[in-house]
Amino acid sequence: MGQQQILLVVLGVILVAIALAVGFKLFKISAMQSNRDLIINDLNFLASDLQAYYKKTSQMGGGSGNYSGWQMPNFYKRYENGRIRVTLQAQRDRVILNGTGTEIGINNRSPVRVQMTVTPGKQVLKINN
Repeated sequence: MGQQQILLVVLGVILVAIALAVGFKLFKISAMQSNRDLIINDLNFLASDLQAYYKKTSQMGGGSGNYSGWQMPNFYKRYENGRIRVTLQAQRDRVILNGTGTEIGINNRSPVRVQMTVTPGKQVLKINN
């Protein structure tokens, strides 16, 4: 082979290596974002369930203006998208839902983490990683 052909082969190998590296990085980012979106979706579902419980009377199986007594479905404690924990605040009108994913987050060290604070009038989402 001539020098020009060898140069073209080396250049081709370098371009393929760069394309593979970019592809792997994009796949990793896509998996992280997908995991985060799934957890946010589940937190939204649980938040709407919490607000429905808060507004129902105790005779109908609700909390009568109180979040205490609400039980998170066992499915969400440990499932394929990660883990969700619930913290009931002392004033009983605020619940904090913490979701931890299975994919590594944007800091490249710890898993995806999302927090949602649920009060009677609103839901506040905070992406921690």
